[in-house]
Amino acid sequence: MSKSAWAWGLGLVVVGLMPLCVGWMPLCADDQEKKPVNLVANPSFEQTETLPVGWSLGGIAEGGRAKLSVSEEKPKSGQRCIRITGEAEWATFVGNRIPVEKGKYYVLTGWVRVKKGTGYIKIDYFDKDKWLDMTMPEGTDSPEWIQQKVQTEADKLEKATHITATLVGAGEFEVDFDDIVIEAKPVQK
Repeated sequence: MSKSAWAWGLGLVVVGLMPLCVGWMPLCADDQEKKPVNLVANPSFEQTETLPVGWSLGGIAEGGRAKLSVSEEKPKSGQRCIRITGEAEWATFVGNRIPVEKGKYYVLTGWVRVKKGTGYIKIDYFDKDKWLDMTMPEGTDSPEWIQQKVQTEADKLEKATHITATLVGAGEFEVDFDDIVIEAKPVQK
């Protein structure tokens, strides 16, 4: 068999298989569309300048102090986690603003590890720049990584234009956070 005949025959086989491959493509595309999307920017705190990109001070109770830093001390995943330290009744650090979509609710999950004080994640609700309310789990003082989860409440969400993932430290605190995720889910009717 000549080289040109062999190449031509191989071409027919490849072209003949293409419909099978193309037939599989939509399945892959559909599967990708069904995977949840994390709406939090820099959720594992791997993007840093001096501080984690996309995270900033939310607020500190009167008379308190707090600091945000990056830690490479045994993160839950990746190379870094975020650490908040200070002393206050409460101190918060917030991620990016996430616009609220009608017909959706939101689930926040994140990992928390506490060296001192109390720590937790929460969802803050805003109407433009005005803080409206929050939804939060119980605080933890666990020295081991534990996952917390909280979901939006419909009555609070209906008044909000956007939400944020918020990290909280309370008391005299040193708290690490990692893998912060907010997913939008359709409201079941």
